[in-house]
Amino acid sequence: MPPTRNVVPNRFFIACPWKSIRPKYEQVVNELREEFPVDCVIVGRTTGQDAQELWTLIKKQIEESVTCIFDATGSNANVALEFGYAEALGKRCVLAICEHGKTTVNRDPTIISDLAGKVRTQWKTVTSLKEMLRREFEENSFIARFQDFVGSAKYGKKKSRGAVSAIRELSGRQRMMKPDLIVAVQRTFATYNSIDVRGVIDELGESGILAIKRGRHGGVSVPRILAA
Repeated sequence: MPPTRNVVPNRFFIACPWKSIRPKYEQVVNELREEFPVDCVIVGRTTGQDAQELWTLIKKQIEESVTCIFDATGSNANVALEFGYAEALGKRCVLAICEHGKTTVNRDPTIISDLAGKVRTQWKTVTSLKEMLRREFEENSFIARFQDFVGSAKYGKKKSRGAVSAIRELSGRQRMMKPDLIVAVQRTFATYNSIDVRGVIDELGESGILAIKRGRHGGVSVPRILAA
């Protein structure tokens, strides 16, 4: 069956144990987002949120992601459920597990039985987790195209960071009006003037990495693709 879902090409869904493992993923993702134009989603229950409401949100985020990373450390049943849903959709699924002794709770098996036969990537430290995520980001076709563009356009370090920032500001959004996006990038990099930021956004649009539409219903967005 041909793919029919509108997928965000740089979005990575990350499912992991909320208390013990999530802070490590957030730390690494925040560091790598300075280098890679990734849109990473880590979903968890907020105070007072209904379980069904949360599951609906999780399914939507999985459906819109190009790659789903599941950390099954500590036999987390929710992670196994989400993995099964993503796998049924035909998503690219990466199964990870932390082998550091402190993450094992009450000597339980380190991975739930439903996932025991799956190929998985092991990590022990924040450094090895960062290496794993870096590999996944580098293999993403959108990010590879972005890096090729930055290289061919001979962007320096400052301009490259501005381009990454422009795409990063669009994370979790359908679109932004160009003036709003310019202001958002300047909030991150106060030394950038609006003309330089506008130039970077326009060049990303000309390359097809960003979509720019005029008019009341226009704006700047990361073009979605058809995929599983």
